Amino acid sequence: MTPEIYKANKIIGERVRKFREQAGLTQEELAYKAGYKGATNRMAISKIETGNNGIPRKRLMLFADALNVDPMLL
Repeated sequence: MTPEIYKANKIIGERVRKFREQAGLTQEELAYKAGYKGATNRMAISKIETGNNGIPRKRLMLFADALNVDPMLL
């Protein structure tokens, strides 16, 4: 991962955490609403919020809908 991509993931992750907390959702609840299933669902959200992973394109709208925000805010 390039430094630029890591920085972008970090910023997006911080926004996801902020909006998740404002929505009163746990990481598990957000994972479920964003289409993650199984034992690793909370871990997926944790990695996104810390910037270690980005949000997959196919899930961006699911995240925005779950957080009740415009996708551009992420």
